[in-house]
Amino acid sequence: PTSESQNAVLALLDDCCAAVFRDAPIRYGFRPTALWRYEQAELTRLLSALVGWECDLPDAANFLPFRQEVGFGLKGSPPVLIEDADGASFYLRGFIDRIDRSLDGRLRILDYKSGSTQFSGSDLKKGLALQTVLYARAAETILAEDGRVERSEYLHIPKRQTSGKLDFTVPAKTDPVVESALAAATGAVQRVRQGTFPSAPGKSARSGDACSDWCELAGLCRSTRRSRWKADRYLEPSHD
Repeated sequence: PTSESQNAVLALLDDCCAAVFRDAPIRYGFRPTALWRYEQAELTRLLSALVGWECDLPDAANFLPFRQEVGFGLKGSPPVLIEDADGASFYLRGFIDRIDRSLDGRLRILDYKSGSTQFSGSDLKKGLALQTVLYARAAETILAEDGRVERSEYLHIPKRQTSGKLDFTVPAKTDPVVESALAAATGAVQRVRQGTFPSAPGKSARSGDACSDWCELAGLCRSTRRSRWKADRYLEPSHD
């Protein structure tokens, strides 16, 4: 997928889309209404823009798609043990959307996002966005013989942007951002095991896009301004 091969890649994309769309109603269980024809065109447009963008990336020739939908802890494969610096742990299972590999064995992890909400390093540390962290640790475990994890990031398909990027010069498990994120993750798991579920809205509600503006169950929800303040206090390390 480089600028030189872009036309050929896009031609292959059209063939792939036609094959996937043909079987999609049966495979995913929906009725192909008149709107389906327009949805196919929109999906093809989004994917064409994404593939063209990837072909034009400066390092496109240095990384090749290596593995897709890499499963762990599913269909007989063992889960990955996730452990923080204090020894708290849990088992993780899931799918890594895509892993690219350079010619010299560097791995780049991509987690696809259909939305455009950006995630910062601070979000990762606080545990508000965990895929790039957890997938880096999982890939480091299950693909140790295939290369070194160099980067893990979200790829937002609609706007062809990345966020939540982690670049590693050391093993992911020793990276300071990863250590903070894993502490948040293991803390959440511990609270689930204890049956503790404080009202703690996610990133969008905290940034002003309050779910109470659109949620039909807002009148029943315990997520008030005061409950958010109490949850924040409870989730601080000193109150853990």
